[in-house]
Amino acid sequence: MKLIISCCLTMIVIAGCSNIPGLQIPTPTPTCAMQALQFLDQITAIADEWTDAETLADSTPRMSLPPTIANLQEIRRRADAIAPPECAALAQTYLIDYMDKTIEGYLLFLSNVSDTEISNQFQSAGNAFRNFQIEMEDIKNR
Repeated sequence: MKLIISCCLTMIVIAGCSNIPGLQIPTPTPTCAMQALQFLDQITAIADEWTDAETLADSTPRMSLPPTIANLQEIRRRADAIAPPECAALAQTYLIDYMDKTIEGYLLFLSNVSDTEISNQFQSAGNAFRNFQIEMEDIKNR
């Protein structure tokens, strides 16, 4: 009987302590996906814009590529200017790497280097893009 009374008193004291000013109940730490919502929206919009610009660059004749490359460089600068949460920084790094390698591929194409060198550059860009896609999925699952 004394044990039951002691338990009840302990529970009453604990319940009463929850109203003490300055005593805060810890809040759960937001997941990476929650922290990165705004970043994901911004980076996805820029990646979509990049895809459109790159599609245009793919069908642009060599002589007309410089303005298209300048547009790609502008999109890349905007992607780099986004401030990601720490848990999403790697996705941005992969995207910028992909963009840099793609731009370099178009610049190599303008320079009339070998097709092999150009192909290797775009293949490297494709690998960076796959890393970006994997990291984006990981962020959504963290």
